[in-house]
Amino acid sequence: MKSFRIIILTKILLLSVSVFAIAPCDVPTDQCKGTIEVVPNGKFNYYSTFNYSTPNPEVTTVVLVVHGLNRVVPDIFNQMIELVRKEALPANTLIIIPHFLARDDKPAAEMLFWEVGGWPIADK
Repeated sequence: MKSFRIIILTKILLLSVSVFAIAPCDVPTDQCKGTIEVVPNGKFNYYSTFNYSTPNPEVTTVVLVVHGLNRVVPDIFNQMIELVRKEALPANTLIIIPHFLARDDKPAAEMLFWEVGGWPIADK
């Protein structure tokens, strides 16, 4: 299971170092959501301040956030954007928050999910 977590984090980091963007997304809308396939038929969603459609070499700072048990990613996304502003980090800071679903979220068949008590150990 540890190798599965490494695969996920590697995919996230690869996204973050090859950032594509036109303008930052600073509110949790569908424009800020993306999906990444980490294994065949194994995807998860994420929120990000930048879109991946155009290369953006301007991004110099990456903030990777992993949510807790409550999985309220839009709220966490808002909080992180406010924190970046408050701390005066560059406007080209990439914030990326993977959204790890639980079985209770009733995920689609191709989406990765965790049992409520088992997600910390990557049980699927």
